[in-house]
Amino acid sequence: MGSSGQHHKKAISKKILFLNLEGHIAGAETSLLLSVQNLCGDYEPQVACPADGALSAELERTGIRTFSLPETPKRWNNPAGWLLYYFIVNLKVFLIMLQNRPRIIHANTTKAALAALFGVALMKPRLIWHVRDITNRSGILRLCSLFSSSIIAISRSVQKQLVAQGLPVEKIRVVTNSVVVNKNTQPHSHRVKDRIFTFANIGQFVPWKKQMLFVEAAEAYLQRGHSAKFLVIGSDVFGRDNTYERMLRTRVAQSSVCDSFQIIPWQKDLNETWSRIDCLVHTADTEPFGRVIIEAMERKVPVIAADACGPSEILDDCITGFLFEPDDIHELVCCMELVAQHPQQMTEVVSGGYEYVCQNHNSQAMAKQLQAVYS
Repeated sequence: MGSSGQHHKKAISKKILFLNLEGHIAGAETSLLLSVQNLCGDYEPQVACPADGALSAELERTGIRTFSLPETPKRWNNPAGWLLYYFIVNLKVFLIMLQNRPRIIHANTTKAALAALFGVALMKPRLIWHVRDITNRSGILRLCSLFSSSIIAISRSVQKQLVAQGLPVEKIRVVTNSVVVNKNTQPHSHRVKDRIFTFANIGQFVPWKKQMLFVEAAEAYLQRGHSAKFLVIGSDVFGRDNTYERMLRTRVAQSSVCDSFQIIPWQKDLNETWSRIDCLVHTADTEPFGRVIIEAMERKVPVIAADACGPSEILDDCITGFLFEPDDIHELVCCMELVAQHPQQMTEVVSGGYEYVCQNHNSQAMAKQLQAVYS
């Protein structure tokens, strides 16, 4: 009887309840999927997230136990509705914790951490808070920190911002995003002759991603007499505000070179699309990390990104990718010319980028870092 009880306690101690308040799959959700799929057998991951979404379906497909949470409101401009939602979701998370007794709560975002506070205060599990954004909401940050045993920042830029807001540096550990590394990745198609070079910008359609800058750079590039195609890939993934998406689509449609553009909806799986892309241009200058950058590098696609925040930590200029001064269209266009017109140099850069990702951002290494945090 005693031995059985000890075994039961050991099993319970390895339960980890991941919390995510979004049902769609974007960057944070992709990281969550990689986390639960790569944890070793000593841990039993479970996930609480909105039901009937792509994330829940993918988790169930891979055999991960899930619990249903209320859908996140589409709009956050109603304080009463915001408070009611968090009251309901905190109560739901508490009931899930009461039923399953996890020793660790892994909040996949700051919003998810807010949903765990009531249960953590009452039941005292360890709260791991994953911070994926650069934000100055110091009140919310300090509240979440108060209840957290450990804080995971996805980049040094995020860590620096948290410390600047007064959070204790000893609680914060940097664990970057990761990708599944394919050891058989082939050299990219930009070497294929007689095809028009294709630049792409990939990301959610939100103002801080700065897709408008990509459109301006594309116009300037073509005005210099070059030929190219330009893909704008994304959408308002969470349906919070489609105003910017409408503005972006109108801007592309009214461009003097609109025939060179194609807007492609957001895709969870870009496997087929990567084969069409010869260079990724990442224009955001407040990017916390930049998952799509390491995805491109793993695909041996050259990357151009703003020299700021997360991307500046990933890319070594002219060695693993190319950096331009934020908002400097002239410098961005020069980088685009360099990538398109010097294939031999690109061979060396994409090889360096691929090796960097293999060594620093592979999903198995990330899982080991997470397990160190749990320990």
